[in-house]
Amino acid sequence: MILAIDDDPFRYQHLDRLLVGRQSLHRVTHALCPLCVAASLPKAHAVMLDHDLGPAYCPCGATIDTKANGRELVPMVRSSRLPVIVTSASSRENIRALCDALAGHPYTQISAIETDPELRWIGWLWSRGVL
Repeated sequence: MILAIDDDPFRYQHLDRLLVGRQSLHRVTHALCPLCVAASLPKAHAVMLDHDLGPAYCPCGATIDTKANGRELVPMVRSSRLPVIVTSASSRENIRALCDALAGHPYTQISAIETDPELRWIGWLWSRGVL
C-alpha cells in the first residue's frame, strides 16, 4: 500500500488506476490525521507527503487545521523508514523545509503538479524496490 498524506486525495486517483492489476498491496490509501497516519504506516510500503494540509477532512472524519503541515508528521514517517515522495505543490521554501526535515531518510521530491507525475512516482518507487 502507498500512503498518501495529502489534503487532495483526488490527486492520486490516476496513480491508483495505473497500479490496478498489480498486487493489491500497491493501492493508494489516503490519511491525514496523526491517528490514521500512525495506523496506516505499518501497512504501507511507501509514503507520498504534502506540506500544506488543510483545511481538509481525514477519511476518519477528523478535521485538519488550516495551519497543519506535513513537517508535523515527519517524525512518525521517519521512524517507519519507508521511502517518501514529497509531492507538495507549496512554495519552494515549504518544500525545502519538508525535504530538509527528511534529510538522511530515503526520499525524493516530485511535485503532483508536474507533467505526468504519476509516471515519475512509479519510476522512483520501482527504483526503491517498492513496486
